[in-house]
Amino acid sequence: MVVLISCLFILMVICLPVIGGIVSFGGAFLLNKRAARVCLVVSVFTLGILSILFVPFVRNDLYRYFQTMQSVQYLQNLHQFFEYAKTDPILQYQNNPLFNILEFEIAKTHHFYFLPYIDTIVCYTCVLYPIFDLKEHGKISNVFSLWLAIGGVSTFYFFYILTYIRWVMACALFVLVSYLYFFKLKKARYLWLYLIPVFFHTGIILAVLIAIYIALLKRVKISSLIIPIPFFVLILVSSLVLNVSGGSSNIIFKLVGMLQSYTVIAKPSDFSDWVVFIANLIGTWILVVVALYFAMNGNEKLKNKFTALTVLESLCYAFLLTSIQITERYSLIISMLAIITLIENFNNLNNKNRVLPMILISFSILVKIYAAYLKFKGMQFSIPLPKAMFANIFFYISELLKNAPTYFWWGN
Repeated sequence: MVVLISCLFILMVICLPVIGGIVSFGGAFLLNKRAARVCLVVSVFTLGILSILFVPFVRNDLYRYFQTMQSVQYLQNLHQFFEYAKTDPILQYQNNPLFNILEFEIAKTHHFYFLPYIDTIVCYTCVLYPIFDLKEHGKISNVFSLWLAIGGVSTFYFFYILTYIRWVMACALFVLVSYLYFFKLKKARYLWLYLIPVFFHTGIILAVLIAIYIALLKRVKISSLIIPIPFFVLILVSSLVLNVSGGSSNIIFKLVGMLQSYTVIAKPSDFSDWVVFIANLIGTWILVVVALYFAMNGNEKLKNKFTALTVLESLCYAFLLTSIQITERYSLIISMLAIITLIENFNNLNNKNRVLPMILISFSILVKIYAAYLKFKGMQFSIPLPKAMFANIFFYISELLKNAPTYFWWGN
């Protein structure tokens, strides 16, 4: 029977990888041990497979990356690429070493869709692994872990992953590094791992500084969480009253400049965008409040460093509300930290006291699913979506190995 089910599963993934990815996603959290691990691996490689068919709008970041890759694809080596980057305005703007190298190496293959596909794999791996690992250690039930995993992928929704590639990848990596550091490694010599998300997007530096601060504390106290608040106030006030040059080398001024620039250029543009923004804001804060409610009913309360990290990052998030786009971007981090905190402290409450929190969690996830749906329905694909849903794995491989179509360079 096991052999028959395994064969049917393999056949489904080959013939219908999109549907197979959805089934694998469910199996990763409803099953246990080896079967669950296999399903998790299959799901992260298939859930984002539609990225291979995504047609970006001109204002999407992916469109810009395709143009950059077209410009650098015939450069011979990294030395030539770095020399070219000194004069290219786009590469100067996205001055993030690891991402730029990844972009160049993919450009040399002439198969540009490796970039969004790799992005989805990285993001789904980083988001799902902490939930999966805590489920495997018996922190929550399989069904509830699946529901929270749905909340995680709805927070890192498909359109956002493919629109803000660098930022979403940096956020996902930050979540994974935070989980590994505070739950597995717990030693200061591993703090260098926090450089990885920074090398994909420097905008993540504020979250990284907070994480390092928490990691270096010998003991977490309420007073230690209050100390950084004047810094948050300084950043907020400076972004409102100062005119900061974008070329400043001072890290404080860089943060202030980032807040100012995103406030000006990246506001929600229509009613649907505002609905998504508000939905994510409400969903995120519900998760934070419920997670801290579970944590405060435990013996350790805020002494747990990961809980303290969630508290301090959430306080920072509150001070970033004046910059809509930064708020939207940091909601990715805050939501996932809250979900992990929630799982870790889930057993602090008995079944009777979990009823209202569970209702609030479900409402939060439903709101995030709705926001993700609003964005997904506006996406364009190179073939009709129903046809894509029933395409086989060989079709996607052939599409992945095609060069990016020329109409990207002339506009949609």
